[in-house]
Amino acid sequence: DSKANLWIATRENGMYCRDKAGDIRKFMHEAHNPNSITSNHIRSFAEDNYGNLWIGTFTGLNKYNPRTNKMTVYTRDDLPGSLTHASVFATYKDVQGTLWIGTKSGLNSYTQEGIKTYLHHSGDPHSLPSNYINHLTEDSLGNFWIATSKGLALYDDEQDQFNTVNSSIIYSSVGVEGGMWFGSE
Repeated sequence: DSKANLWIATRENGMYCRDKAGDIRKFMHEAHNPNSITSNHIRSFAEDNYGNLWIGTFTGLNKYNPRTNKMTVYTRDDLPGSLTHASVFATYKDVQGTLWIGTKSGLNSYTQEGIKTYLHHSGDPHSLPSNYINHLTEDSLGNFWIATSKGLALYDDEQDQFNTVNSSIIYSSVGVEGGMWFGSE
């Protein structure tokens, strides 16, 4: 993160933070503690422009404020502006400061104005290829990429739409000088 902490996600053992001094702090779900993470199955992290850490888990999105040591939980409900699903697979903050949240039932963008939802619509070639979001990333040119269970899409910010570039299932990416590498099955 911006404070040189190393955050480590685990599948069933919560998350760890190793600070600059080498001290390690463990974060675990505690059933009777509303200030704990919602699940010990951690899938992703993203730090926002204010230093908060957004944590995607199996059962919700958690916002950790390291200044106050407070955890805020966001889950799926039927209210407008809610996440498309509680199970969060990917989180990413783009260069414009938008927080993107990929779930197993759609993509959400979070800004000061609130949450916007993006879904796959059969028959619409400019919607997401699938609602199951595996991975989110941005290349050195500011292009935002969305990996789904049915293909890789490029977000067109000006048109607020998606262009599917292939039908491979992508799980990871790494930026390289002058480009981006994607990992698939």
